[in-house]
Amino acid sequence: MALRAHGANGLPASEPRWYFGRQVALADRSWVKGYALPRRAYIGPTSMDPEVAFLMTNLAQVRRSSLVLDPYVGTGSILIAAAARNAHTMGCDIDVRVLKHGRKCPKSGRQVDIYSNYEQYGLQYPVGLLRMDVHTHPFREGMGEVFSAILGDPPYGVRAGGRKLVAKSHAIRHRSSHIPSTEPYSLTECLADLLELAAVTLVTGGRLVFFMPASPETYKEDQLPCHPMLATVSNVEQPLQSRYSRRLVTMVKVKPYDPVVAAQFKESRKDFVMDIDRLHDIVYATEQQQQQQGDGGGSVDGSSEGSSVVKVKAKYRSKMC
Repeated sequence: MALRAHGANGLPASEPRWYFGRQVALADRSWVKGYALPRRAYIGPTSMDPEVAFLMTNLAQVRRSSLVLDPYVGTGSILIAAAARNAHTMGCDIDVRVLKHGRKCPKSGRQVDIYSNYEQYGLQYPVGLLRMDVHTHPFREGMGEVFSAILGDPPYGVRAGGRKLVAKSHAIRHRSSHIPSTEPYSLTECLADLLELAAVTLVTGGRLVFFMPASPETYKEDQLPCHPMLATVSNVEQPLQSRYSRRLVTMVKVKPYDPVVAAQFKESRKDFVMDIDRLHDIVYATEQQQQQQGDGGGSVDGSSEGSSVVKVKAKYRSKMC
C-alpha cells in the first residue's frame, strides 16, 4: 500500500512516503442487515436495534453455550443477538401478553411471537420464557450462580412509567386468564433490583449490560447504580436529544454473593434516590412551559404561575416511574 504524504498546507510533500503492510482482517457489517427490524417477524415499538443488541453481546462477552438472561425481554431482540452467537437464552417479562400471545403479523396475517423470530433465523429456541417481575423474581440465592451474562433494557419511565407487581389479598378465580395488579416502579428501585438479581445469579466473572437514561444537565458519576458484588467496566453515552440521552453500562461480578453484605448495603441505600427519577420533568420542561403560556401564565383556579408549575410537575411526577 502506498500513500503520498501531505505537507502542512494540504499539498503533496516534495518526497512521497511508502508504507508496506499485510491485511489481516476486513470488517464485514453486511450480515447485520439480515437482522434489520423491518425484516423481522415479531417486533414492537421498543424492540432493540440489532446493531446495538450485538454490541451489548460483545460487551457481555457472550460465547457459545453460555446462558444469557434478558429480564425485560419484550419481543426478544437482545436474545436474538445472543442466540446468533450460539448462546443458550432465557427471557422474562412482566407482560404475559407479549410472551404468550404475540400479535398478528400485518404482512402475512398469521400469529407471531418470540419463537417466530427464532424460527426466522434458524436459531435454537430459548430454554425458557417466564412471566416475571424483577422486583419479585423467583431466582433465589440457593439456586446458585447460573447465568454467564444478563442483558437488559429496563423501563425508563420517561414517557410511560415502569410498573411492578403488587400482591393482593383476594383469591384468584381464574388463574389461566388472571393478570396481576401493578403499581408504579421508580427507576432507582428498578436498577437496584436489577443489580441485586445480577449479584445473586451471575457466575463470578459474569457480566451485566444494561441501558439507563440520563440528562446532560444533571448526570454525575455518583448517580450510577452500584453493588458490593459488582464492579463497573464501562459506561458510554448515546445522545438522543438535547435534554435526554442514555448510557450503556457494563458491570462484572467480582466476588460470590454474600447475603449479609448485600443486606447491609441495601439498608445503607434505602433513602438514596437517583436524579433520573426527575427525568420526565427535565425532558418535558419545555412542553410544560408552553402549556403554562397557553393558559395565560396562570392556572385554571387563578393561582400564580409558580403554583401552577408546581401542580403540573406534581401531576407528572405521580405518573413517573
